[in-house]
Amino acid sequence: PPSPTTFDAVETFESWVDREWQLVSGTVDGVELSPNAASRITLGVMRDEQGEITLGGRSCNSWSAPLDDLAAARVGFTDVGCDDELTFAESAVIDAVGRLTAVGDDDGILTLLGDDVELRWVERAPLDREALIDVTWSMQSLAWQGDNLHVPEGTSWTLLTEGTITVASDCAVLTGEWEASRFAVLLGAYQIDGDCEVPDEMTSLDPLSAFTNGFTASLTDGVLTTTSFSGVVATHIPAAVTTR
Repeated sequence: PPSPTTFDAVETFESWVDREWQLVSGTVDGVELSPNAASRITLGVMRDEQGEITLGGRSCNSWSAPLDDLAAARVGFTDVGCDDELTFAESAVIDAVGRLTAVGDDDGILTLLGDDVELRWVERAPLDREALIDVTWSMQSLAWQGDNLHVPEGTSWTLLTEGTITVASDCAVLTGEWEASRFAVLLGAYQIDGDCEVPDEMTSLDPLSAFTNGFTASLTDGVLTTTSFSGVVATHIPAAVTTR
């Protein structure tokens, strides 16, 4: 087990700027957080445009807190509905961060402890931005909360170097702007033209708008897996490389 030590939040987290972790497991007030929800919650140390360093995270919603007052977390809600499981875990983690008293490191697992709090995190690798851009990715599957979702014929998306994104299918197209943080792709202004019908036997979720609140991405053996902050998971394979 880790050997936690009492810590100064400002001193500890200031040394961890531009690092991010994913929640592995957690217990808050005697309640164990769902592993499914935990896998969708992140923790990061960030420097904002004014130079202030904050501790924050993103799951279905984003939040941040100043290092000298972690209990004063500010939550920025998205327009994407969160499922009950994630909503509970997200609220528990935000509340728990304001009660931290000790930190431990157990073979690469970051453990945060406090009053009736134990949160265990694993560090995430930075986003491989160069592997994503100027490639048209063909969507192969789409899932949310264990349900396979309908993928309209020909659905693909492309991030271009100059900061534009196109997500297109045979029945609709999304065009907009994107930027990359160190760990995720974030969308700015966008619009969707067209409408896709969903077969009666499939769960209805528009794959074009499923990722508009941002997503993380990982590439393994040529297959790209994207996970939106609302928990929608999609797999993709390269369809074409955009040349300049």
